[in-house]
Amino acid sequence: MRYFIAVFFLLVCKTALSQQWHPANKKLVPLPKTNGYYTTIGHFSKYDSVSCTYVTSRSSQLHRGFKFVVVNNGRYSDDAHTFKVFYDEHFKKVHHVERFYFE
Repeated sequence: MRYFIAVFFLLVCKTALSQQWHPANKKLVPLPKTNGYYTTIGHFSKYDSVSCTYVTSRSSQLHRGFKFVVVNNGRYSDDAHTFKVFYDEHFKKVHHVERFYFE
């Protein structure tokens, strides 16, 4: 029974601590292009809303919602239209987001 609890605790802690928090005031930047293949495919970027968890400056509680991003080469990045754009679970715009992570 102890081993089961220890393994369960390690799995839960690993997933809880492995979340990479991003500051909301810093743009998501795609990885640098390494060859011509990505230059050709780069024209197929699109906008999408990705599920995320965020913290606002007015409350320290975790909230679930969506981050508006540009999907380019399978990576999330920001541009002038997506920078600091967050929505709650009902797709109402959220302001004053301090940090977030993708789920």
